[in-house]
Amino acid sequence: MDTAKLSAFVAVAERRSFSSASAELELSQSTVSTRVRELERELGQALFVRTSRRVTLTTAGSAALPMARSALTYMRSMSEVVDEVTGLHRGTVRLGIIAGAAHEDLPEFLARFSTRYPDIELTITSAPSSDLERALEQGELDIGYLVTAEPSPLFRHWTHDPLCAVALPPNSRGRVPISALVGKRLIVLDSGASARSKLERVARSAGIRLTIGAQVADPKLALDLSTHALGYPIMPRAVSPPGSPILVDLVGAPITVSAGLAAPVQHQSPAAELLLDALKDLVPGEPVARPVR
Repeated sequence: MDTAKLSAFVAVAERRSFSSASAELELSQSTVSTRVRELERELGQALFVRTSRRVTLTTAGSAALPMARSALTYMRSMSEVVDEVTGLHRGTVRLGIIAGAAHEDLPEFLARFSTRYPDIELTITSAPSSDLERALEQGELDIGYLVTAEPSPLFRHWTHDPLCAVALPPNSRGRVPISALVGKRLIVLDSGASARSKLERVARSAGIRLTIGAQVADPKLALDLSTHALGYPIMPRAVSPPGSPILVDLVGAPITVSAGLAAPVQHQSPAAELLLDALKDLVPGEPVARPVR
């Protein structure tokens, strides 16, 4: 069992296709198929159900996939640790960010990181926060920027992030009280960004009935819909336009969710740790103690 066979297995499992996996690995389809068959022979179990139309994991394949991902991560880490001892910094880091979020400082941070560590390759994907958290748990990402209703056990650097009432006029203190939402059509992010669940919980406790005009997964779509008078977006500050007024409860306290950088519980590669440290200043406000795992 070696990295070549494990890499072929993981690529086919993630793409659900031998042809797509071969393209990703830049190998012939026959080579990928041979490596998977050799791995199946070593394990004594079929890992895939193959039909003319699709490829699906068997029960054994589903059980093996997380372990294969972890094994590849540890193998990459071993190489990176040796490089680090000799003063080299190499490897690949998979970073997940929230789709459509206004990460205005992120390009500068990443450019600075790449200039400092030119041999570290960055793979950046975007998805709803809940999908990023799931990918971290399954070992598909090394680092993710999450927004959750309550602190995630995966958080490494995080803070309490206030909800913002985008496009609503603030009061004299620059805030929008939750009572100002009465009678307003609202655009909320779905449960993947945790804003709706937290907003509705506070509204219920205050005896306020909300009018939801739309629920969306993408912060940019929420802002686009707002420009067409569909409603007022309620979003975490981490994904809101700069300067958006903060939403407060009946006693004037900000209504918050949790936002920050998260990483898998298992061992992180040196390259991932370097990026995690470089990005920690993206987390706004005062640092909060790391959740107990």
